[in-house]
Amino acid sequence: MPPLRERQEDIPLLIGYFIRKYAQEMQRDPITFSMDALERATCHYLWPGNVRELQNTIERFTVLNDGEITDTELQNCLPKQGYRPRQSDIAILDPEIERLIRRGENVTAVTEAVEKGMILTALDKCDNDHTRAMEKLGLPRATFYRRLKQYHI
Repeated sequence: MPPLRERQEDIPLLIGYFIRKYAQEMQRDPITFSMDALERATCHYLWPGNVRELQNTIERFTVLNDGEITDTELQNCLPKQGYRPRQSDIAILDPEIERLIRRGENVTAVTEAVEKGMILTALDKCDNDHTRAMEKLGLPRATFYRRLKQYHI
């Protein structure tokens, strides 16, 4: 059986099933999901723990909540690493990097362009103070100076 992230159309059905199951078992009113929370559960979360993670999440909400589950409550409950990136969450790329990607440059060329840009930005923000820039970047001294030479900075 494929993972839940590949069966998004099954998620609302499973949510409904587990809501009814736990409401009946615990003799409680069924919880509901706001539209935003349902969208997050079906479109933006990958469910790395598969059906068991979904089941445990519904059980936890049935025990701890009455009424509607909001998007914020669901977001706070789910681990951050389970999210698929949304287009709005992806940073806008520097035009130079976009140009390299469009030209079909390899990962090394793009990575070097990003690294060079970060070094130049750090130097600018630190008024060309190399010590502060390397600390800001978290680079060891030798690596920092090797990169300056490599990128002709």
